[in-house]
Amino acid sequence: MGIRTIDEKYRVFRSGQTVVDLGYAPGSWSQMAVIRTKPNGRVLGVDINPAQPLKGVSAIQGNFLDPKVQAHLQMLLRGPEGDKSSEISDTRSDLCHAALLFSYKALKIGGHFICKFYQGAEDRDLEHQLKALFEKVHRVKPQSSRNESKEAFFIGLRRKQTTKDEPFTGTHDKDAK
Repeated sequence: MGIRTIDEKYRVFRSGQTVVDLGYAPGSWSQMAVIRTKPNGRVLGVDINPAQPLKGVSAIQGNFLDPKVQAHLQMLLRGPEGDKSSEISDTRSDLCHAALLFSYKALKIGGHFICKFYQGAEDRDLEHQLKALFEKVHRVKPQSSRNESKEAFFIGLRRKQTTKDEPFTGTHDKDAK
């Protein structure tokens, strides 16, 4: 299941949204986000590897796990067009947890979260955290990946308005179990 299919099925993109694409390079998710959020949408891509920004995408080179990179991204989101609407992460487990914590702080009520992850022991914890923050959570295996591939996506739809200070830790602590 690719970005187009995910968007058609779950309607994650809307006109005028701001989309953050973590693990941005090579940019196929961002390219679709630019098209689907027109007019007035905004797409911010973050990747540890250098990547040429696509037309309509503001790219940041840096490690999202670095608090300075997250602070810079927060500053960009608070700008005049800072309608924080959709968080997309194309990453592994630790980065998914960091992206989820960032979403807790930056994602507006009703926004969506998509994260590529590799199925394993840690994904239940991540799914539990997603269910605390989103009204609906879907686990999707891409049709394009081989049966033996552990690649899958979590799709969190409609961020809840939470009443607790923080419904989850945001990071996976192997020693906590």
